[in-house]
Amino acid sequence: MGFFAEDIQKTSVTLYIGKYICIYIQQLDWYLLQQLSESIQMQESGAREAVEAVRKKLKHGGAQQKLRVLEVLKLLMENSNEQFHKQFLANEKMKERFELILTSP
Repeated sequence: MGFFAEDIQKTSVTLYIGKYICIYIQQLDWYLLQQLSESIQMQESGAREAVEAVRKKLKHGGAQQKLRVLEVLKLLMENSNEQFHKQFLANEKMKERFELILTSP
Protein backbone atom coordinates (compact mmCIF):
# COMPACT_ATOMS: atom_id res chain seq x y z
CA MET A 1 0.00 0.00 0.00
CA GLY A 2 1.15 3.57 -0.04
CA PHE A 3 0.05 4.75 -3.45
CA PHE A 4 -1.22 8.05 -2.19
CA ALA A 5 0.11 8.18 1.36
CA GLU A 6 3.63 8.37 2.60
CA ASP A 7 4.56 5.15 4.38
CA ILE A 8 6.30 5.59 7.70
CA GLN A 9 8.62 2.84 8.80
CA LYS A 10 7.46 1.52 12.16
CA THR A 11 10.26 1.26 14.68
CA SER A 12 10.70 0.90 18.42
CA VAL A 13 9.14 4.35 18.94
CA THR A 14 5.74 3.16 17.71
CA LEU A 15 6.09 -0.12 19.57
CA TYR A 16 6.89 1.59 22.89
CA ILE A 17 3.99 4.03 22.53
CA GLY A 18 1.62 1.20 21.67
CA LYS A 19 2.86 -0.91 24.55
CA TYR A 20 2.58 1.94 27.03
CA ILE A 21 -0.95 2.81 25.95
CA CYS A 22 -2.42 -0.66 25.46
CA ILE A 23 -1.10 -2.29 28.60
CA TYR A 24 -3.09 -1.33 31.65
CA ILE A 25 -0.52 -0.12 34.13
CA GLN A 26 -1.60 1.21 37.50
CA GLN A 27 1.59 3.13 38.11
CA LEU A 28 3.79 4.99 35.70
CA ASP A 29 6.44 2.75 34.15
CA TRP A 30 9.48 5.03 34.17
CA TYR A 31 11.71 2.44 32.52
CA LEU A 32 9.37 2.21 29.52
CA LEU A 33 9.21 6.00 29.30
CA GLN A 34 13.01 6.20 29.42
CA GLN A 35 13.28 3.63 26.62
CA LEU A 36 10.76 5.61 24.56
CA SER A 37 12.64 8.89 25.06
CA GLU A 38 15.95 7.26 24.11
CA SER A 39 14.42 5.69 21.00
CA ILE A 40 13.05 9.05 19.90
CA GLN A 41 16.43 10.73 20.37
CA MET A 42 18.45 7.96 18.69
CA GLN A 43 16.45 7.81 15.48
CA GLU A 44 16.47 10.50 12.84
CA SER A 45 12.72 10.30 12.32
CA GLY A 46 11.94 9.36 15.94
CA ALA A 47 10.19 12.61 16.84
CA ARG A 48 8.03 12.54 13.71
CA GLU A 49 7.10 8.92 14.25
CA ALA A 50 6.21 9.55 17.91
CA VAL A 51 3.93 12.46 17.00
CA GLU A 52 2.19 10.39 14.32
CA ALA A 53 1.74 7.42 16.68
CA VAL A 54 0.24 9.70 19.35
CA ARG A 55 -2.06 11.34 16.80
CA LYS A 56 -3.30 7.99 15.52
CA LYS A 57 -3.99 6.74 19.04
CA LEU A 58 -5.93 9.94 19.74
CA LYS A 59 -7.95 9.39 16.58
CA HIS A 60 -8.61 5.65 16.75
CA GLY A 61 -8.22 4.73 20.42
CA GLY A 62 -10.92 4.16 22.99
CA ALA A 63 -11.62 6.55 25.86
CA GLN A 64 -9.14 4.86 28.22
CA GLN A 65 -6.46 4.75 25.52
CA LYS A 66 -6.97 8.44 24.77
CA LEU A 67 -6.39 9.28 28.42
CA ARG A 68 -3.24 7.17 28.42
CA VAL A 69 -1.94 8.77 25.23
CA LEU A 70 -2.50 12.23 26.68
CA GLU A 71 -0.48 11.14 29.71
CA VAL A 72 2.29 9.86 27.44
CA LEU A 73 2.20 13.10 25.45
CA LYS A 74 2.51 15.16 28.62
CA LEU A 75 5.50 13.08 29.77
CA LEU A 76 7.13 13.31 26.36
CA MET A 77 6.72 17.08 26.30
CA GLU A 78 8.37 17.29 29.72
CA ASN A 79 11.19 14.81 29.04
CA SER A 80 11.98 14.99 25.32
CA ASN A 81 14.33 17.14 23.36
CA GLU A 82 13.60 20.24 21.30
CA GLN A 83 13.25 18.22 18.10
CA PHE A 84 10.15 16.49 19.50
CA HIS A 85 8.64 19.84 20.52
CA LYS A 86 9.21 21.32 17.06
CA GLN A 87 7.76 18.26 15.35
CA PHE A 88 4.71 18.32 17.62
CA LEU A 89 4.01 22.02 17.01
CA ALA A 90 4.54 21.73 13.25
CA ASN A 91 2.10 18.84 12.76
CA GLU A 92 -1.14 20.24 11.31
CA LYS A 93 -3.03 16.96 11.72
CA MET A 94 -2.21 16.97 15.43
CA LYS A 95 -3.55 20.51 15.74
CA GLU A 96 -6.78 19.44 14.03
CA ARG A 97 -7.05 16.45 16.38
CA PHE A 98 -6.73 18.68 19.45
CA GLU A 99 -9.33 21.10 18.07
CA LEU A 100 -11.74 18.18 17.64
CA ILE A 101 -11.04 16.94 21.16
CA LEU A 102 -11.56 20.38 22.67
CA THR A 103 -14.82 21.05 20.82
CA SER A 104 -16.39 17.60 21.21
CA PRO A 105 -18.84 16.92 24.02
